[in-house]
Amino acid sequence: KNDECQPLNYVELIDDISGEYIGLFRIIPSRTRKSASSNEVTYECDHVIATLLGDVLFEYHQTVNWTTRQNIEYLLGQQTVAHWRLGACEFTRYFHYKWEDENGLLGPLLSIAQPFDEQYVWTYDTTSYPWTVNLVRPSTEVECEIRYGKNQAEIERDIDPAEIVNRIYPKGYGEGVNQLTIRSVNANIPY
Repeated sequence: KNDECQPLNYVELIDDISGEYIGLFRIIPSRTRKSASSNEVTYECDHVIATLLGDVLFEYHQTVNWTTRQNIEYLLGQQTVAHWRLGACEFTRYFHYKWEDENGLLGPLLSIAQPFDEQYVWTYDTTSYPWTVNLVRPSTEVECEIRYGKNQAEIERDIDPAEIVNRIYPKGYGEGVNQLTIRSVNANIPY
């Protein structure tokens, strides 16, 4: 199957153990890792919602006093290929939105729910085409559990020490030796 795993091809993932449908993903053109010792190839994938990054929201677009459903349908109507349609929309808000020269429809789509004053979740159904996006209230019930060694086979963690700050030297107005510091209120320590 390695020959079929070309960049931008779609991959449907199903859990080997439970048979549960995980979702539809797209192979992204990036690093491919091949191991001779374990005879495996690893690909990086994006969820197919990333297909909305392929369209451009050109020039100025503004909606005034439209419902949440109308705004989402307006943005999905800008797709050059209608991969996505709106399913459930459990919110009715009347916000004003404006977008200008957006690289992709995904950013504007996700911005629709940002001013909400309650929790929301975007869900996706990729079992039928065109795929369905939903904007719903999250469930308060526990729906899944992830435990290392039980249903999580691997974990990867990146640590970047460049973000570690061990001292901050605050300075205020003035110049050179006359610049304001915190020495006088910090036992003559400038940090």
